[in-house]
Amino acid sequence: DFRDIYLSANCYFWITVGSGIDASSYVFQKPVLNTNRTPVGFLMANRFSLSIIKHYFDIKNNKRLSFDEIYKRSLNLNLTANMLKNNEIELIENTSEEILNATKEFYDCLQGKFDYENERNILNNQIKNTIKYDEKDFLDINDKPIKNFKNYPNFSYSFLIKNKYLLK
Repeated sequence: DFRDIYLSANCYFWITVGSGIDASSYVFQKPVLNTNRTPVGFLMANRFSLSIIKHYFDIKNNKRLSFDEIYKRSLNLNLTANMLKNNEIELIENTSEEILNATKEFYDCLQGKFDYENERNILNNQIKNTIKYDEKDFLDINDKPIKNFKNYPNFSYSFLIKNKYLLK
């Protein structure tokens, strides 16, 4: 247990899928790369974060869903196995290449060597206008909104460019 907290406090950055222990990254204000995240509406991220999500695949129509389609079909919050089954949606894990590219991008950002920050910000603003990240969706243990909660979900530029269908 001590090592978990020690590593959390002293690491350079986190790579996580959203397990419980990664909450300590927020306590120690460590940069976080989120991979294989879902549901997309509950993507909690601090201002030092970057994310890539699982792909939402529509089995019936044989296609991957865009952020807009995910939102319109109410698959952005409270995603359960029954919802996936009823909507004929399969979640596809990130590839090792997607994770590697996002990790390289994240490292370059932390080193101040990322060249596409403005372009990434434009794409992320487009996503934020589609997926309404509302602090009232993030609840404490008493099911009350977390006061002064600030969410900064930013998606990897390399991930968005490689998966342009997400932005349609």
